[in-house]
Amino acid sequence: MPRNVEEIVNRQVAQWEKERELAFRRRESARPNVVAVSHELKSHGFEIATRAGRLLELPVFDREIVEHIARSARVRLAAVESLDTQVRNRIDEYTTSLLSERNFDRGDYLRHLSRTVATLWEHGSCVLTGHGCVHLVPPEHALRVRIVAPFDLRARRLAADEGVDPAEAARHVRRNDEQRGAFHRRFFGAGIDDLAHFDLVLNTGSLGDDDAAAIVATAYRRKFPGLIVR
Repeated sequence: MPRNVEEIVNRQVAQWEKERELAFRRRESARPNVVAVSHELKSHGFEIATRAGRLLELPVFDREIVEHIARSARVRLAAVESLDTQVRNRIDEYTTSLLSERNFDRGDYLRHLSRTVATLWEHGSCVLTGHGCVHLVPPEHALRVRIVAPFDLRARRLAADEGVDPAEAARHVRRNDEQRGAFHRRFFGAGIDDLAHFDLVLNTGSLGDDDAAAIVATAYRRKFPGLIVR
């Protein structure tokens, strides 16, 4: 059954409004820490992120949800207004410095995207996937994970999942890799496979999803012992 992304986001907005009604305040010393996952097509990155979220008991925001919030002025406003003034100002300062101090694209799309990711981060510890989230949360507050798999395996997975010809599946995977690489170069001035941007790289050609998720959860707990902020 296809997901209703708008319904998922609306439920999350309601939760944020509930937090505001309870006058939740967070001190600087307790800023949240996230898992930021970048993954290749058909590397099972989303599945691993979801399982890691369950192990850590954290919400998971995938690229569809982040994209929906970033493109919806109503939802962006609701997300920001559910935070206190001090945190809102912190988001403004952070996103301004992020776009001005680093070699990032300064257009409206990345401005909305970076503000969306920063807002999700400030709402509490979570798992973020896709859309350059590894570049948008400071490394001291993120476990940055890259999920990969051999090209041929990813093409076979796509062919099996979508019921397409193996040659067409291979072309699709190659095209998607090129598009994701171009996205990172354009908006972040970085190579998508530059290992310096990651704390952890996992290959699902040799690791099962459950094992990979367990490694992510363990690495998060080791990097941020006792610091899950809800």
